[in-house]
Amino acid sequence: MRRKYYKKYELPESAAPAPIVAVNPIMQKISQMNLDDIIIPILIFLMLTEENPDYITIAALAFIFFA
Repeated sequence: MRRKYYKKYELPESAAPAPIVAVNPIMQKISQMNLDDIIIPILIFLMLTEENPDYITIAALAFIFFA
């Protein structure tokens, strides 16, 4: 009878697959975003925290972001 020998870090073929880890849907959406999709919400947040925010520009940026 022939024996199978495994290398130090090699898993045997009969090993069970790794358990599936639950993915947070928010983190999954953030990882799929482009750089432009991240910059616009940052700009909106910074403009809202100003002393006299320009609501027309904020509304335009929000429209671009959600379009």
